[in-house]
Amino acid sequence: MKWRVYVPKMVQFQVGRLERATHSFNVYSLNQYLRWFAEVPEELESRFPRVEVELKVSDGLLLSSPESGEATWEKYRRFLLRKEGPWGAQG
Repeated sequence: MKWRVYVPKMVQFQVGRLERATHSFNVYSLNQYLRWFAEVPEELESRFPRVEVELKVSDGLLLSSPESGEATWEKYRRFLLRKEGPWGAQG
């Protein structure tokens, strides 16, 4: 799901990623992934699903806590090559 927010240039407001600028409007695009990196107004934030698992990407690795390791693996398995860590064997 992708949203576009049209903001008149005279209004000092930014949300999501600037997609384009017209003569009188700034057009921002916003999706569920951009909300992880940018502030989103509460009115729009409620429209995007929350991620229950805390994740971090470091050096190309998706890191999760040992408590949520198995849940992370099950949820994102189709996107991941293998898992490593103290809570399970490689797979």
